[in-house]
Amino acid sequence: MTIENKTGLGSKSIFLGSVAISQLLFVFYIVKYFLIKGTQSEYLTWSKVAGGLIAGDTLGNLAVGSHIVTASLITVLGLLQFSEQIRSKLSGLHRWSGRLYICLVLLGSLSGLYMIWIRGADAAGLMGQMSASLNAVFVIVAAVLAYKHAKAKQFVHHKLWVIRLFWVASAVWLFRVGLYFWLFIFEIPPGIDMDIFTGPFLMIWNFGCYLIPVLFVEIYRYTNNGMLSRKVWNTTFILSSLFILIGTYAVMKLAWLPRINSI
Repeated sequence: MTIENKTGLGSKSIFLGSVAISQLLFVFYIVKYFLIKGTQSEYLTWSKVAGGLIAGDTLGNLAVGSHIVTASLITVLGLLQFSEQIRSKLSGLHRWSGRLYICLVLLGSLSGLYMIWIRGADAAGLMGQMSASLNAVFVIVAAVLAYKHAKAKQFVHHKLWVIRLFWVASAVWLFRVGLYFWLFIFEIPPGIDMDIFTGPFLMIWNFGCYLIPVLFVEIYRYTNNGMLSRKVWNTTFILSSLFILIGTYAVMKLAWLPRINSI
C-alpha cells in the first residue's frame, strides 16, 4: 500500500470516527433528555416534539413517541452497518440489524410525515415542511432500494444505497451540528434572524443537511482515483472532521448539556 493510500485511509478513518463520536453524543442527548429526563418529568421534554402528548390524540401520540424512541436506535444501528468486523465475523447480526435499521427508518419517516402534515407540527414554515418531507421521501426510497438489492444479493448496489440511506437518515443530527457550527463561528451569524429564527442560511441548510452529504458521496464515487484527487479528498475529509467536531462541541455546550441540566 502506498503512502498516499495510507494517508487516504487515515483521513477517512478520522472523518468516520468524528461522525461516530458526534452521533453517539447525539444518542446520549436523546436518551438522557427525552427518555430518562422526559419520563421523570412526566414527559415534559416531549412537548418540544410536535406539541408533545395530547389527550385523545392516540395516533399523534404514537407518532411522537415512536419518532423519539426510534431516533436513538436508528443512529446506533446506522453506525453498526459500517462495521467491517460485524459484517465479516457476525454476518447474521449484520443482516438482522440491517433489517431492523430499515424498518425503524421507515417508521421514523412515516411518523415524521404524519406529524408534519396531519398533526401540523411546527417545522419552520412551509420551506421547513417541504425540506423535512423531501428528506422523509429520500429515506423511504433509499431504504427500499437498499433492502431490494440486499435480497437480490447485489451487494455493491446494496452498500451504495446503505451509504445514501445513512446520510439522509442522519439529517436531524447533521442539521444541528451544522447550525451550531455556524452559531459558534460567527458572533452575529449571517443569514439568520435570531429574533424570529429564520433566514436564508436556515432555508439552505434545511435542504443542505442531507443533500450535500449525498452529493459528496456521488462525487467521491467518480473522482477518488489518481494522486491529485486523493489529496483533495484527504483535505476534504480532514476539514469535514473539523466541521463535525467543532459543531458537536458547540451544540453540546450551547444546547444539549444546558437542556439536560435544566430538568
